[in-house]
Parts: sequence; C-alpha cells; structure tokens
Amino acid sequence: MGGILNPKIALAAIGVALIGLCIQYVLKTIEENKFKRANGCLPGRQYPQSRWLFGLDKLVDIKTSSHEKRFLQTGMDKAKKFGHDTFHASVMGSQMTMTIDPENVKAILTSKFEDFGLGIRKKAFGPLLGEGIFVADGKQWEHSRVCIQQ
Repeated sequence: MGGILNPKIALAAIGVALIGLCIQYVLKTIEENKFKRANGCLPGRQYPQSRWLFGLDKLVDIKTSSHEKRFLQTGMDKAKKFGHDTFHASVMGSQMTMTIDPENVKAILTSKFEDFGLGIRKKAFGPLLGEGIFVADGKQWEHSRVCIQQ
C-alpha cells in the first residue's frame, strides 16, 4: 500500500480541481461582463482561426512573430486583413482582445489604463524597449504617466 495512490482519492482530487476551474471560469466571466456593462463595450468580433485544438494556431503565430520580432506588425496586418479595428482570438482557452481603434488605444493608454494589462508585451518588446514607458504596467505605468503629465 505504501507509494500507491488510492484511485478514489485521485478521482476526488481531479474532481475538486475541475470544480475549481469551473468556478474560476464563471467568476471571471461575471467580472468581464460587469466590466463590459460599466464601460459600454460592444460585442467584439471573433478573429477567424483554423480549427486547431485550443487555438494552437494562434499560439504558434504569436510565438513565431514574437521570436522574429514582428509581433506588432503581424497584429496590424491581421487587423487590416480582417477589416476590423477590434477583435478577439482564442488562445489555449483564453480570450485575447486586440485593437488598433484610436479611441480604444486612448482609453487603454491614458484614461482607463488601470483596467488593462499588457499581457505578453513586456516579454515581446522588453528586449527592444527596455524598462521604459512602453512596457510598463500597473504602478510602474501609473508613475510614468504622472511624471509625463507634470
């Protein structure tokens, strides 16, 4: 019996983990919907993706373009090709929202920056931009904005 995992305990652990993930998903969805209502967000368009499992095609695209230091240009090209300023894509079960709409960019970078994170921007652009304002997030971004406005 030593070293052998009881199958009932293993199944219970898996069940608890799955329930936890479901609760996390529901809470995140509720939070996102509340944010959308508070900010008057319109439904976004889903970027057409291949049918690869869990958006792996998008993940491969992100990794490749980031590695080749053309992540920003790839995003711009996709937005132009898709014909929309703001769209969503699924990557490994997470929704990414991308925008080139000037009003959305203004809100993200100035008036509502506390509501948005940069995602992988720091990792993708950090080697090029260093620790400057373009890869700052959270309190570092807030401090940078205050210094610029003074």
